[in-house]
Amino acid sequence: YFTEKFALIRQTWSLDSVEKNSLVFMKELTEKYAVFSSLQIVRENQIFMIKAIQPKQTHYHITHALYAPMESYCTASGKLLLQYLPAPLQKKTLECIQFHPYTENTILSVKDLLIALRKQEETIYATEYDELDSGISSIAAPVLLSPQNIFGTLSVTAPSQVLKKQQKEICFDLLNAANK
Repeated sequence: YFTEKFALIRQTWSLDSVEKNSLVFMKELTEKYAVFSSLQIVRENQIFMIKAIQPKQTHYHITHALYAPMESYCTASGKLLLQYLPAPLQKKTLECIQFHPYTENTILSVKDLLIALRKQEETIYATEYDELDSGISSIAAPVLLSPQNIFGTLSVTAPSQVLKKQQKEICFDLLNAANK
């Protein structure tokens, strides 16, 4: 059943060309910084991972569920989705979130989430440090169809100390890749 659903999703969303175009950028990010890179797309006001790449030389492995909806309040890509929702839909979505404390750093209130979204507006990218899993963090950049219309995100995931140490450089390259 899952295989059939997966094939239908790929066909319906025409994902092969999207993956092919983003693959070169994902590989560059993955190998340059030894991080896990992934491509997410937005469909029906949810965000789904469609492609993931592990670095060749790594001491860790990160596994994500492809084509499963991602949490919006505790993932970098999910926060970008929330940021780009039209105001009435964003308000309604925020009211419906059922916060779950995955770690001690997980955002657990609409107030704190709105603070994070305002910060993203200034930086363009989103971060998640130890919010979904302890010791693992992500940075995501929006892939836009137009200035206010998000298609998806390009993100990197790695041990928290790796991302914190190289955040400035990673963000620069991630934003450039997402713009291309």
